[in-house]
Amino acid sequence: MDQQAIVDKLNWFYALELTQVDNYMAQAEFVLDQYVSQALKRFASIEQQHVDNIAAQMKRFDVIPSKAGNILAPQLGKILGNVLGTGGIFLLLKTNVAIEQKAMSDYKDFIAEVNDAELLKVLWSNLIDEDLHNAWMFNKAEQLAMEEEKG
Repeated sequence: MDQQAIVDKLNWFYALELTQVDNYMAQAEFVLDQYVSQALKRFASIEQQHVDNIAAQMKRFDVIPSKAGNILAPQLGKILGNVLGTGGIFLLLKTNVAIEQKAMSDYKDFIAEVNDAELLKVLWSNLIDEDLHNAWMFNKAEQLAMEEEKG
């Protein structure tokens, strides 16, 4: 993968992760379940670490994040979080699972194309975090569905 392709991917992940920070923080304000709210805040904190990790890699490649990433991504995240927050916790979690699965797929594709050891370390770390977020939210959604069935 050439350097421009790496830079383009880093910009994509930077914007994605930044969107998720504000998405999860907005959702945490809507959710009445304190445990889920705290989990979403924790996920936002981890996503911020991803933003910082990606930004550090961009710096290594002498690139600054695009304006779209810095300006639009946080606004999109807030809007998404507010919309999902009004749709109920089950829909919120299921949508988050879909977003996390897309992020995981994109990370796996990027990992397969990169040879830079330092960048790979960051990508693998972020991928594993996304997988953990995905699993937690999937399991929580399933638990809520079973509780609702019971009545």
